[in-house]
Amino acid sequence: MTPDYLHYPREQLAQSVLHMLTAGLSSALTLFAPRRMGKTEFLVKDLLPLAESNGWRVFYFSFMEDDAGEIAKAFPAALADFAQSGRWIAKTVSKIAGRVKIKGTFGPASVEAMQGPAAATATPTVSGTIATLAQQKRPVLLLLDEIQELARKPGTAGLVASLRTGLDLHKDQVKVIFTGSSQAGLRAMFGDAKAPFFHFATMIDFPPLDEGFTRHLADVFKQITRHELSEAELWEAFQQLGRVPLHIRAMVEELVLNPGRTLAEALPGRLAMLADTSGYERQWQELTALDRLLLHAIASGESRPYGQECRARLAEALGVETLSTSNMQAVLRKLERRDVATKDASGWRFSDPNFAEWLKTQE
Repeated sequence: MTPDYLHYPREQLAQSVLHMLTAGLSSALTLFAPRRMGKTEFLVKDLLPLAESNGWRVFYFSFMEDDAGEIAKAFPAALADFAQSGRWIAKTVSKIAGRVKIKGTFGPASVEAMQGPAAATATPTVSGTIATLAQQKRPVLLLLDEIQELARKPGTAGLVASLRTGLDLHKDQVKVIFTGSSQAGLRAMFGDAKAPFFHFATMIDFPPLDEGFTRHLADVFKQITRHELSEAELWEAFQQLGRVPLHIRAMVEELVLNPGRTLAEALPGRLAMLADTSGYERQWQELTALDRLLLHAIASGESRPYGQECRARLAEALGVETLSTSNMQAVLRKLERRDVATKDASGWRFSDPNFAEWLKTQE
C-alpha cells in the first residue's frame, strides 16, 4: 500500500468530531464546506481509521458518484452488504488524489472502491438494515458524503424516509455524519420545516486548512527533493488558489517532479488552468448586471450585501433609485440555487473560491 505523504492529518478535528458522538452530545452531525475542500479525505483518512481504532464499525458512501442514476438501489445494497460482512466501502473515492487503497478491513491510509456483489435475494429496506446493525455488538458510524444529492435526485423519497426512520429508532447504536457542499441542497434536506431531515443533525462548518497544511507540504517537499520551498510563499499561493487543498497539492506534486522550477513560475500556470477549465467566463456572461455587482461585492469581502450601505452603492452603480432588502435577498437565493454563492456563519461567499479569485483578476 502506497502511503500518501502529502496528506495532512487532522487528528484534533477527528477526535473532536468522534467525541461528540461517543459522549452522546449528538447522534448526527453535518459537515459543510464547498467541494474540493478536503471533506472526503478527512472522512476516509482521518475520521474513519480513528473510529475503527476506537471500536466502531464504519461505513462510507458517496452520493455524488451516481452517473447511472441508480442511487436508490446502490445505497441500500451497499449498506446491506456492509451489515452482513462489514468489508465493503461504497462507491469510488478516487477523487481523493486517486492514490489510496484499502481492501477489506479499513486502514489508516487508504481505500479501494469495490462493487458490491449482486444480491441473490431482495435488498432489505434501509431502516431494516439499520435495525440489523443496531443489534450487533459494536457501535456503528455511517459516513454519508454529499448527502444533499439525495434531495436533487428523482425517485429517492422512499429511501430518504427509510433512512430517517432507521436513524431515529436506533440513534443510540448507529451514529451518522453527513457532509454537504451546497447550502441550498442541505437546506432542502435539513432546514425547511417540510424537509425529510428537518433539524435532525447538528450543522458544523468544516474548517478550512490553516498554515500548518502548507508547512507540512513544504516539509514533505524538502524530504523528497532536498530543496526548499518558502513556507510564506506557499501559504500565499494556497490563498490565491482559494485555499482548495486539491489545487495546492497538485502544484506541489508538479514541483516535486520538476524541482528546478520555482513556485513563482508554477503558480500562474495553475491559476490560468483553473480558470480555463472551470468555465468562469461563460458562467459570468449568463449573469444579470445585479448578479455581477453582488458577486463583485462579495469577492471584495462584503459578507452582508443586503445591508443599507451596500444596497445604496449597488443602486447607484445600476442607475436606479433604490434596491430593497427583499430584492437583494431574492437575487442571493437565486445565486445560491445555482451554487454560485453560499452562506455560512461568516456571511455570504462564493461557492467556488476559485471563481472569486478569477473575478479579482478581471478587475
